[in-house]
Amino acid sequence: MAISRQHSSKRTVKPTPPTEQPITFHADEEETLYANNNEKGAVSFLGDPLYKESKNWATRGRITAFAVCGLLAACVASAIIHPYTLPKTLSDAEFAAKARAANGETGFNKAAGEEIAVNYVKAYLSLKTDETAEKQLAFYLTGDSLSSASDNNGASNIRSSTANSAQQVIGTPQVTRVAVHKNSALATYRVVALVKPSATGTGTTVKDAAKNNNQNAELKQISMSVTVAYNEKTSKYYVATPHPAIVPSLSMGKSQELVKSKTIPGERVQPSADLDSVIQGYFKAYVAATPEKPGDLSQYVVDIKKSSVATIGFGGQYTVNTNSITYEAYRQSNGDIIAKVNLELVDELGGSTDTETKESAKQSITYPVTYKVTLSQQPNKKFLVSNMEPDIYDTDSSDIVRTVSTGE
Repeated sequence: MAISRQHSSKRTVKPTPPTEQPITFHADEEETLYANNNEKGAVSFLGDPLYKESKNWATRGRITAFAVCGLLAACVASAIIHPYTLPKTLSDAEFAAKARAANGETGFNKAAGEEIAVNYVKAYLSLKTDETAEKQLAFYLTGDSLSSASDNNGASNIRSSTANSAQQVIGTPQVTRVAVHKNSALATYRVVALVKPSATGTGTTVKDAAKNNNQNAELKQISMSVTVAYNEKTSKYYVATPHPAIVPSLSMGKSQELVKSKTIPGERVQPSADLDSVIQGYFKAYVAATPEKPGDLSQYVVDIKKSSVATIGFGGQYTVNTNSITYEAYRQSNGDIIAKVNLELVDELGGSTDTETKESAKQSITYPVTYKVTLSQQPNKKFLVSNMEPDIYDTDSSDIVRTVSTGE
C-alpha cells in the first residue's frame, strides 16, 4: 500500500515583538479625546472637527469685534481732542518776532549803532573846539534831549584836560571794523579819528581855542573801541563803554613795496594816429558831457543811449590836458583793443591873468588818473569806445609785497 505525503501550504509566522509607538492618546477634563505625537509635538483632537472649528471662529470673531470697536473709539476720541491740541495761530507780528529770534536778530540797526559810535567819539575827543560836544556826550550817556542836556549831567567828568589845552577833530571819524557779538543786542565798533591837539596859550574860551592853536601841533590818529547796546523792548540804544578804550591804529605800508599789477592780456599794439584821435577826442568830450547833453561824446562811443560809465561824463566839473595823455594798447582775440590810459584831470578853481604882468592867477588842482578803455572796430574800420572803467590794482601773486634788496 502506497503512502502519499501531503505538504501543508501554511508557514509558521513568528510574531513581531511590540514596539513603542510615537503617538499616545489622552482625554482632557471635558472628556475630549486627542492624540499627541511625541516625536513632532503635534496635537490632534479626536472630537467633532466642525464643532471645534466653529468654536475657534466664534472666539476669533469676538476678538476682532473688540479690536474694531476699540479702533473706532480711538478715532472718535482723536477727532474730539484734536482741535484742542493744535498750536495757537501766530499773528504776523508774532511770526516776524519768532523769525528774528531764530536768526539771532533783535532789531538792532547796525547802521544806527555806527552813527552813535562815530558821533560819540567825535564829541569825546573834542576839547574846547566844539560848543556842542559836552551836550552831545550828555545826550549819549543819559538819553536827555540835546536841547535840555546839561554840560554837567554826567558828561563833563567823562574825560579831563588842563585849563590851556584843546583838541580839534578833523573831519568825521570813520568806522574801520565792526565786531560781532554772540549776543546780537551788542555791537562793538572800531572808530578812527584824526585829531589836532594843542596848547591854547592864554585863551581858554571855546572860540579862542581854535584860533590860538599851536601852529606846530601835529595831527594824530586815534582809534577807539565803542560798544553800543540795544534794548528791543524799549527800542533804546546805549553807549555801553562811556570810557572807550584807545586801541592801536591801522598799520600802513608803502605802496611802492607792492608787486606790479597784472598787465592787460593780448598782443601789444603801438600807438597810432587813429588811436590817438579817438582816445584824446573821447576824453575831451567826456569831461564836458552829461547824460542829457552828450555833445561830441556821441561820435566817439558805440552806443550813446546806453547808460554806463563810458557815457555819463563829468558835466564840466573838470578839464583835461590832452597833451598829458599817454596809453598802452593791447589787441584782444575778438579784435577789440584795450588801452590803459594815463591822463590828468584839472579842477579849475577860478582866477584870472594879470593884464600887466601876464602872470596867471588862475588856481587849480590836478589829479593824475588811469582808466582802461575798450575800443571796438566798426565795419568802416574806425574804432569807437565800447567800455571805460577805472584801472584797478590786481595780481595773482600770493605775496603781494615784493622783496626789496638792501642796495635798493
